[in-house]
Amino acid sequence: MATSKPENIDRLTKALFRISKALHQFRTLNQRLEFITKEVQELINVEGASVILLNQEKNEFFFPVTAYDDTETSRKMREIRFPATKGVAGHVYKTGKPLIVPDTSESEFFFKKVDQQARYKTSNMLDVPIQIQDRMIGVLCAVNKKKGIFDQRDIEIASAIANIVALPIENARINDQLKSSYQEVKSLNQAKDRVIHHLSHELKTP
Repeated sequence: MATSKPENIDRLTKALFRISKALHQFRTLNQRLEFITKEVQELINVEGASVILLNQEKNEFFFPVTAYDDTETSRKMREIRFPATKGVAGHVYKTGKPLIVPDTSESEFFFKKVDQQARYKTSNMLDVPIQIQDRMIGVLCAVNKKKGIFDQRDIEIASAIANIVALPIENARINDQLKSSYQEVKSLNQAKDRVIHHLSHELKTP
């Protein structure tokens, strides 16, 4: 396995500091994920990167935001859902450990349906867990290394990013849910007021 050289460690440290410092500028979940995936795409030098989040109620994975060189692929990926027990992401979720797949055609874990739905060809990939303490909220995924192969250094970079962004992702997700709930309550209250106003008008009209 490759070992990190001092200059690589220094570059990674600076990148992680920049990411950590910049995250607070993005208020919504999607804004944060867009920033994170683009950073992963650049730092690991891959065609595509995504944060795969878990819908616990449905026990399925989804791609709220992805960063691919092909923007059409990014759009299609956001429409995909698949069981949390399937794919490389499912294996990483189950084991809690990173996984490199050098050749997807030879991997027992690779879930072809995602590629089929996205009309994309994933040749190789790296998935690492995104965890908050002992709870896993998703998977950070990088696909199709542009030069060379995925190695230990890529695991270190992806894992370090996952550690930094886990809590900001969860906080943004909770905030988005609270805002959505507030809007629902607000809409219900407005509907209730309209009904009361209508009934009041009807009662006053002979």
